[in-house]
Amino acid sequence: MLLLVIGQVLPWYALIALLSAYPLFKTYGSLSSKNESKQYAVLMGASLKATIRTGLMITIALIISGIITM
Repeated sequence: MLLLVIGQVLPWYALIALLSAYPLFKTYGSLSSKNESKQYAVLMGASLKATIRTGLMITIALIISGIITM
């Protein structure tokens, strides 16, 4: 991922957004091959939180980038 940012394939704030994905991967790791329906609710909650956090991080990064380039 870092190489893609250095090669200017991805913007720099893509690295920041990766930080918000950790809780989601942690939740996926806790699931087994057969799960109770309660565990899927936890997974959906983690997915929603990761989506919101990623959006907030990218929005803040774009605002900072816009201020810097003014």
